[in-house]
Amino acid sequence: EEARERLEFPHDTAGGLMISELLVYPQHHTVEEVLADLRDKGDDYADHEIRYLYVVDERDRLTGVIPMRRLPFLPRGRAIRELMYAEPTSVGPRESLDGLENLLDRVDFSAIPV
Repeated sequence: EEARERLEFPHDTAGGLMISELLVYPQHHTVEEVLADLRDKGDDYADHEIRYLYVVDERDRLTGVIPMRRLPFLPRGRAIRELMYAEPTSVGPRESLDGLENLLDRVDFSAIPV
């Protein structure tokens, strides 16, 4: 299914590069709930290269990101909405690779939501 989705977009666009394995959590979840989910589903996630958690509101709209490398050090009882990088930069699936490269040069992230 991932390959089929990526084939819908030219290979030289953000959509052609995007990965479909991502972790999405509701913004009301606590750090502990996220960590528990990661522990419980670790085998499912083991083959994925996951750099960020994506935080969504009640309508499943992207509201923030949390780098995976920060997660173990965050206060476990806090809601992830309080700790996320809010209003993350994102691009459309037809964004050119040049445009994506220029954006990655300007922001402090190694991946951009598509």
